[in-house]
Amino acid sequence: SEEPYILVPCTYSPGQEGAYTVQIFSDDTTFIERISLTPLPQERDLDRLVAKGEWAGVTSGGCLNYSTWRNNPQFLLDVGKSTEVNVFLTCKTDREDMTPGFYVVNAPNTTNLRVRLKADEVIAKAAFREGIEVHKSMKLEPGRYNIIPCTYKLGQECKFEVSVWCSDFGVIDLKPIPAGILSMKGEWTSSTSGGCINDIKSWWNNPHYYLAVKQDVELVAVLIQSPGQEIEDDKLLEIGMYITNSDGDGNPKTNEEKDLISKAAFSPDRDVVTTCTVPSSYWPYVITPCTFKPGFSGKFEIQLVMDQSSLEYLEFSKDNIVINPAEVVGAGEDPEMREIRKRFKPLAARSVELVQLTETSTKLPEYFKYIGRTLLQTVSQFQDSIVAWGENKEPDWWLAGYEEEY
Repeated sequence: SEEPYILVPCTYSPGQEGAYTVQIFSDDTTFIERISLTPLPQERDLDRLVAKGEWAGVTSGGCLNYSTWRNNPQFLLDVGKSTEVNVFLTCKTDREDMTPGFYVVNAPNTTNLRVRLKADEVIAKAAFREGIEVHKSMKLEPGRYNIIPCTYKLGQECKFEVSVWCSDFGVIDLKPIPAGILSMKGEWTSSTSGGCINDIKSWWNNPHYYLAVKQDVELVAVLIQSPGQEIEDDKLLEIGMYITNSDGDGNPKTNEEKDLISKAAFSPDRDVVTTCTVPSSYWPYVITPCTFKPGFSGKFEIQLVMDQSSLEYLEFSKDNIVINPAEVVGAGEDPEMREIRKRFKPLAARSVELVQLTETSTKLPEYFKYIGRTLLQTVSQFQDSIVAWGENKEPDWWLAGYEEEY
């Protein structure tokens, strides 16, 4: 070969130290004229970056065969120029049944965390195998990539390291991506197993959970049945989940098609999933997990997975949530103020007409005219208040002494 080969002497297990000798034998007595064996210099211009992680509990999400793959820790690899990289995933455990592997994919544009992924979007993959380490060499173009370490089997737990080697010094950067996971456990009982929305009356009996969204967020909602239990496939329930608007009183709103934000299609699987962008809102959304047919009992868990930075704008609860409008970003006009504007317009017009009648009347007592003028002043103050609200300030009339009087 025109390219040299590299011999790497090693022990089976790490940490074993000792001297060694490398010898080469051949039946061809002239091979020594064509072969040379030279140690590589120890000071090589290789860049090595290491990031640590752990599969534990909910973050041991398994491979792409499971919808919970999104729960696995992810790492952002920033590549400054076209270069060859070698990625190693090393399990920090003595367990022999671990099945490590990893995926390399393009990083999303909106957030760092990858929550949507199709098989054909995988750029590179370290094949899963039993052991404690896997490796993949690849050439990457400039850009941002996500490395998603995982185990082939769901629920395998241990600490691990991701190591990235590059022959070009200073052109790569590796860092963990903090993920945000919210979860809530519940149960369908004989009285709370209302089935799907096909039977709207019984569907309302299902458990409801509330999600406050104060800024647009991309998330993955996962419904898991019988969490932590091994269930035979033929005993799995057909489950699904709806995310809808609320009516303001804690009930799911289903009057119009736009009230359905997202839906996890019904399936007799261990878990079902829906990925969606949920817009900010002054009212909480309602998440309704259910079985396809009513009357089936069982435990479940809802997981919401997103970029950790999005946690600041979310609240997830079993109880209805009251949202402070001042904390909502990008949801448009406050619905309460929109309703006030709607009702004030005809009221203001009628008030002006009423005052005009009292002013021009020759029969009404003077106190009617006084009441009319007072009403007109109040309507004017109300109009100024609506304008000031839209400008996020207090009206001038309120600041001119009325606040102290009140």
